[in-house]
Amino acid sequence: MSFPVKAVVFDWAGTMIDFGCMAPVRALIDVFAREGLALSDPEARRDMGKAKLDHLRAILADEGVAARWLALKGVASTEADVARLYAVLEPVMKAAAAKSSLLIPGAAQAAADLRALGVKIGSGTGYTREMMADILPSAAQQGYAPDVVVCAGETPSGRPAPLMTWKALIPGLYVYHCATPMVAEHIANGMYGLILVEPEGGLPPVDREFYVMQGEIYTEQKVGAKGELTVISPLWPGLSRPSTFSIR
Repeated sequence: MSFPVKAVVFDWAGTMIDFGCMAPVRALIDVFAREGLALSDPEARRDMGKAKLDHLRAILADEGVAARWLALKGVASTEADVARLYAVLEPVMKAAAAKSSLLIPGAAQAAADLRALGVKIGSGTGYTREMMADILPSAAQQGYAPDVVVCAGETPSGRPAPLMTWKALIPGLYVYHCATPMVAEHIANGMYGLILVEPEGGLPPVDREFYVMQGEIYTEQKVGAKGELTVISPLWPGLSRPSTFSIR
């Protein structure tokens, strides 16, 4: 009987390297100190795991940090401040991460044990590809080289959204839709579409790509009715089939 787990996705800082996840914390505290603002360890850690640009936004949106920023600067932080801080943070974070690239004891062995069971190893991180530049070869020299590495900025959204995991291990074509109630009502109003997750290295080049998806529209009027139609939920009592099919 084959091992039931087919793939595992590991984080990097705090999971496979950098016990205690110290590098991001030190870098963030350093960058805010350059602004004259003392950032606490809990404030730096609160949104750990997010892409660093999103992490900066979350820190500046924190009530306590926002109040201290306003008192220090005289104005609330803006997206321009986020961009400016990130430009400073990226090289600081890269240097701090490189110094903390030692594998956590047992990490390489755990990955090797999983591979022996036929399990694929993927990884995702809040670090950008540039920040990972020194970490990847260092980890490989220590015996850990995952099959796939997905970095911050390489998917439309970062964690906690699942797109990094999808890109790492589950290429394919997926349907997305608004996930808040009522789902069926949202789908009936066209609030859905497709997400193409390409395998690592991409797909073979083509001249054109077409994304085709069938939809269903449910209306109060009978099938074949003309003129203005009233769209309703497919959960409406008595509905047995859609009044219209759409291809888009």
